[in-house]
Amino acid sequence: MLALKDFYHLPQVDSLVQQVVSGRPGLVVVAGLDPRPGAGGAVDGFLPSGRPTIFGILAREVLAAHPDAQATLVSAERDAVRLPRTLKARVRVPPLKNVPPVPEQLAGAVDRRSDIILIDGLEAETVPLALAAGQAGARVVAQLDCVFSGASVARYLTDLGADLDSLAGLAWAVTVQRLPTLCPHCRERRSLTPCG
Repeated sequence: MLALKDFYHLPQVDSLVQQVVSGRPGLVVVAGLDPRPGAGGAVDGFLPSGRPTIFGILAREVLAAHPDAQATLVSAERDAVRLPRTLKARVRVPPLKNVPPVPEQLAGAVDRRSDIILIDGLEAETVPLALAAGQAGARVVAQLDCVFSGASVARYLTDLGADLDSLAGLAWAVTVQRLPTLCPHCRERRSLTPCG
């Protein structure tokens, strides 16, 4: 499984991830634009962000940092997050058959008072409940398919149905954007010839 150290990133990101993992409970939104499976490549000029990978890394980090916490995965698919066996044993996952709708799964996780709730995808129906769970003291890590960053993520949550008071449940908005780079080992210096 990939870890943050496997990616080129700004050195400040490591300390920020530790703040996210060990900080106050609340909703941590991992935002980025990723094409749906089967769409292939870029969507309307956007490269896939890598959001699901970063979501999985954060989920593993949060679970590892809170070894006594019970967690619930809220998803239409059981394998939405790859977890090592040691962590998977603590996570309640959707059933193999007759998977309940995501809003119903989230309501069940809140009713069970799960310490950690991993939401594969925030939608208009789940945003208010995810924020309420964060305000109630749960650590909620959720993916959000969008192009927004920073305060725009919070504004987008209100567009999806969150009221301004419930935004107090938002602890972090982590925006993921993959930037194309040249491999430091493969790149070669070239001289350009002007077109005539």
